[in-house]
Amino acid sequence: MVATDFFTAEVWTARGLNRYHVLFVIRLATREVKLVGIIPEPNNGWMNQIARNIISIRMKP
Repeated sequence: MVATDFFTAEVWTARGLNRYHVLFVIRLATREVKLVGIIPEPNNGWMNQIARNIISIRMKP
């Protein structure tokens, strides 16, 4: 069983302070954390692609 969530990180760049959303997954049995993606503003298309990526990884034997 896994759980997933976002957190935000503010990063100084040449353009100034930018906020990024970080998506991560935790495997509850082992407490292993995997970084899934980082994006300035998550949208529906990005989330759909992340879901497809996670499902394809889980389906492999």
